[in-house]
Amino acid sequence: MKAQIKKTIAILLLVCFLLSVAASAVSAAPTKTKTYGIDISKWQKGMDLAKAKKEGVKFVIIRGMYGNEKDTNFNTHYKNAKAAGLKVGAYQYTRAVNEAQAREEAQLFISKCLKGRQFEYPIYIDVEDKLLKNLSKEQVDAIITAWCDEMEKAGYFAGFYCNGDWYKNEMHGAQLMKKYTCWYASWGITTTNYPMHQFSGGTKKVAGMSCDQDYCYVDFPSIIVKGGFNGYKK
Repeated sequence: MKAQIKKTIAILLLVCFLLSVAASAVSAAPTKTKTYGIDISKWQKGMDLAKAKKEGVKFVIIRGMYGNEKDTNFNTHYKNAKAAGLKVGAYQYTRAVNEAQAREEAQLFISKCLKGRQFEYPIYIDVEDKLLKNLSKEQVDAIITAWCDEMEKAGYFAGFYCNGDWYKNEMHGAQLMKKYTCWYASWGITTTNYPMHQFSGGTKKVAGMSCDQDYCYVDFPSIIVKGGFNGYKK
């Protein structure tokens, strides 16, 4: 009798686990919700993020590192974004050409930029450097996977950034998007097929400065804060 009860409990726990995984996958899928944001780096030094918020910006994705080098304006951008009441995410421009280097970059990013801070939007690996152009799709996939796995092990909600050419020709983008959230860059078009879409590279100025602009179709703040990711406790 006890054995049967244990077996029943085990089955129920498995079902609950599978349902939670399914719910997580659905929650990160694009929806009809559209939130306007920007992504910035040292090239937007001195940007008035309080003014950007008044102009309709709801979130900002800040470059934390270029390879193993910390973006010189990351700390200031993060501080000003939080002070302005903006939701924040971050990204690392990768120069890794193998899995070991990707893991090293991720660990440095965590220690130099992410640790001790909270982020309401995902933490992304930016994949577009020419160093990776000579690699196979499988090698690029492995770099993204290694980096994202390091992030997830540390409790961060990880994703990857790429443009349409890289998504189709330099990696198995559709397969990767089944595991990690995708931030897709394609200027001058409208698409709701990806959780985050970078739709402009500065044709319209924000707070008096040119910068990349994005639409997000997922309520990441709810998912991340409630899920206990990115420095938040569940």
